[in-house]
Amino acid sequence: MRNGDDAPSSTFLLVGLLFLAVGVSRLVDARALTKAQPREQIAVGSICAFSGGLGSRHCYTFVVDGKEHLGYFYPFLEEKYQDGLIQGHQITVYFDPDDPAQSSPVEFGARSANYYRVSAKDFGLACLCLVLARVFR
Repeated sequence: MRNGDDAPSSTFLLVGLLFLAVGVSRLVDARALTKAQPREQIAVGSICAFSGGLGSRHCYTFVVDGKEHLGYFYPFLEEKYQDGLIQGHQITVYFDPDDPAQSSPVEFGARSANYYRVSAKDFGLACLCLVLARVFR
């Protein structure tokens, strides 16, 4: 790096790689949900905690075969819950009976479709950043 000349290029490269990694992670999650969809079952769960703000992460609990499970989701990614939730609010939880840790407050098919859509945006942003890294090289 000469006098900071490569700083924009390096920054765009790092951000592009980050978007690429997030996109791949979401594709893996979407694929797992798609595979589990035929086995999907439902349980009644409740919101156990949440934090405010756009990137707030909510947790929920539900019971399968007498064992309590904990799951997390981001309401801004799930249209069904964008109007807000409060602690203790009952929700429907969709889970894989073979692996109850694989759960969602949204049907697996809808959630995987959302993950596919969001990962496409991640890949688009990754490509843009990688092109900008090349331009500012």
